[in-house]
Amino acid sequence: MILLKSSDVNPSVKIKVTFSVCFRMFTIDKSDDIIESVIKMDIERELYFKSKKSNYPPSKMSEEEHVEQVEQVVEESTVTIEDALKAVLRTSLVHDGLARGLRESSKALSKGDAQLAVLCDSVTEAGIVTLIEALCNEPEQKIPLIKVSDAKLLGEWAGLGKVDREGNARKVVGASVVVIKNWGADSEERNILIEHFANQQ
Repeated sequence: MILLKSSDVNPSVKIKVTFSVCFRMFTIDKSDDIIESVIKMDIERELYFKSKKSNYPPSKMSEEEHVEQVEQVVEESTVTIEDALKAVLRTSLVHDGLARGLRESSKALSKGDAQLAVLCDSVTEAGIVTLIEALCNEPEQKIPLIKVSDAKLLGEWAGLGKVDREGNARKVVGASVVVIKNWGADSEERNILIEHFANQQ
């Protein structure tokens, strides 16, 4: 007679085996051989149905949920031109490579030290816009130029203000123009801006 461990058979099989054994013991024969064959048949049948269930393909819903999660990760990793500009300005500032204001910026452009110029096109003095555009379009060395509409925001990106304990910028001074003389690092944001200008040419 075969001895089975309780861990080898799940509860549903135990119930089926018990019922089958009891039924056959009282109606057919009480011999050990018959009981043993009945147990084997019930276990094999249960294992067969289990193997069929495990071979089912994944549901369509689970595949759609996986695709949706992948799309969300791609969307979250997208960096805009504004995000890239903000990052490279702060990196340049940390490495002492940022010229801020009209005087410092025009000097860097005249000397050929500029890598990128950022101009606020909402300044009240039209001469500032004309001067910076002319310096960036010198035939000998053209400098990439990005225009923004908010002088306060440009001043915040360029570090012209104070940061409180919560990390918020306070007492920000607006900037009409800033120039990157040194990128400070070969970052992903820098490459995004360079590719952006290359596509515009």
